[in-house]
Amino acid sequence: MAANVLLVGTANLFQHKARVITAVSGIAVALFLLVLQYDSLHATRVLVVALYKFFDFDIALVPDSYQILISPGTFDRVRLSQAQTEPAVREAFGISVALTSWSQLHKNNGNAVLLIGLDDAPNFISDPSIRAGMRRLGDGRSILFDARSQDDLRPFAVGGIGMLGGNEVEIRGQFGLGLFFYAPGSAIVSSSQFAWLTGRDRRQITVGLLRVAPGADVTRVKADLRAMLPDDVQVLTRAELIAQEQAYFIETKPIGIMMDIGMIIACMVAITIMIQVLSTEIGNRMNEYAVLKAMGFGPVFIYAIGLTQSAILAIAGAIPALIISAAVLGFIHHKTQLGTGLSLDLAALAVAVALVTGLVAAFSVLWRIQRADPAELY
Repeated sequence: MAANVLLVGTANLFQHKARVITAVSGIAVALFLLVLQYDSLHATRVLVVALYKFFDFDIALVPDSYQILISPGTFDRVRLSQAQTEPAVREAFGISVALTSWSQLHKNNGNAVLLIGLDDAPNFISDPSIRAGMRRLGDGRSILFDARSQDDLRPFAVGGIGMLGGNEVEIRGQFGLGLFFYAPGSAIVSSSQFAWLTGRDRRQITVGLLRVAPGADVTRVKADLRAMLPDDVQVLTRAELIAQEQAYFIETKPIGIMMDIGMIIACMVAITIMIQVLSTEIGNRMNEYAVLKAMGFGPVFIYAIGLTQSAILAIAGAIPALIISAAVLGFIHHKTQLGTGLSLDLAALAVAVALVTGLVAAFSVLWRIQRADPAELY
């Protein structure tokens, strides 16, 4: 029976090749946009919190005005000392962040970079390139530069000289971050050098990271710190800090809202195209379905033909969509260092979405087959 259903469904569908090609093209475009936006949104979610993945911490202290990494506002480093009076807090680490200017020496090619000042506490730094590079920053004019910075900031090779915030510095190492949502590039310096380059009081920091004793209940420690510390700081667990940063870009900023709407529209377009094709197909073949009923074929066989046709359209549209998506996502990754790319999981998800949309379209039009009456043939 399955072979007969497939044979009949395929033969009927491809009898009008131009209509099928048009439908498959439209479905492919819709699925391509869906895959492109879904993967870009996922890559954005990963990238905006990439800096925090470089550090080993359990709890974060941030200013009460904090929304994202470059939010205005700092707090006094004394809050870290106060937090360490909590018995379960073992270590504290300060991060300072500011936007400043960068240009090549003797060149007027200035651009903004995200300047990151780090305390000298290697135990907090999980990224090996940053941990090793921090040991080279002792002379007060050395920096680590982000190798994933945008091309407009080149050259930024090790040994290069540039002007950072109006001060001459030398690149002594590189790391891979690529936070272009915040700035075209980024650089890391020691906390003391950060204060000198920005003119900010060294006591003022942007984020404080805390490590708790092994086995300690992080939620309980957070509650104790919240009760202990003044209201000028927020106390967040690692998961809460990351979720807040992601939510700002995905749920608050237009980029996330637009992508969500775009994915919904892409699904609706695919469903609409399938409904139109299947509706036309069923309408043109009502007499044939009536003949099948008169020959004794049951509703299961007849409905299976429509479901088969929707599955064929879905898979036929998914194949070119995935091929084009792989090329475009690879190009985006190459140009922006955004972590886009067509994985097996994403490909499977795209095919699943295509089949589900086909199923929805099929069920929305197959009820019309009930009107196929053998008596009307005579």
